[in-house]
This record gives sequence, C-alpha cells and structure tokens, in this order.
Amino acid sequence: MPAEKREISDQSQSSHPILPPKRIRRKSGLPVTPVPRSSKKPGELLTADEKKANHIASEQKRRQAIREGFDKITAIVPDLKQSQGRSEATVLTETVKLLHKLIDENQALMDLANASNLQIPDAIAQKQQQQHQQLGKSSASPGSSASPEKTTF
Repeated sequence: MPAEKREISDQSQSSHPILPPKRIRRKSGLPVTPVPRSSKKPGELLTADEKKANHIASEQKRRQAIREGFDKITAIVPDLKQSQGRSEATVLTETVKLLHKLIDENQALMDLANASNLQIPDAIAQKQQQQHQQLGKSSASPGSSASPEKTTF
C-alpha cells in the first residue's frame, strides 16, 4: 500500500517517473521577504518553502551589495561614468589600470624623495614595498635614478 501512495505522489509531481519534477523559476524582480524567526517556536524547523524564501532573500541581498560596491567604484574611478552601461569586467579592468597608475606615481614620488635625501617614514616605505611585491614588480622601478643604497626600504 505505501508503494502505491508513493507512485501516485511521484506521478503528480512529474510527468515522467524517472525525471525530477519541473521547477518553476521566480522572476528576479519580485521582492522576497525572509521568514521572521519570531513566527516559529524555538527548535521548530523551517519548511522547504521558508528555506527557499530565506535563500532567495539572502541571495538578493548579496547581489545588491555587489551592485552597490560596483557603483561606488564607478563613482571613484575617473574613466568610468556612472550613466554609461558598463560590465563588471570593464569596471575591474579600469580600476586595475588606475591602481597601477597610482602605484607608479607613488614610486616616482618615493624615488624623488630619496634623490632629494628626504627622510621617508618606515611605515610608508614598508607599505610601498608590499604594494610592489603584490604587483610582481621589483622594489625599484625600471629606469629610476635612485640607487638601491639610497632606498630606505
């Protein structure tokens, strides 16, 4: 008898006995509110629909945070305009270009300071060295006039 009930329930969920039941996809624009914990007793498990609603809500929150992060980057990077349609790849590429440019300018200033015998605080020199190591560059940029002996880092 239980086997018959199982067959009936399987048939009602799927048109084919082997294939899993079809799932209906939600449109991403519809807001989903997570199930509040106060509506459940302590220790009571969530239903499948409640778990799904919570998952959808947290995924929407994650995507919104990513969008907001890209909007902040777009506002900061000069070559990106907020109104233009942009891909995440474009935003990241332009951001990396800007960072390389700023690090190179910083290195030029460090070289100039060293050439002028200016004292550079150790914390700044160490930070500069870390940035160049992360980029795979040597501590002295190619073609710089500063000798390694003068460099304080």
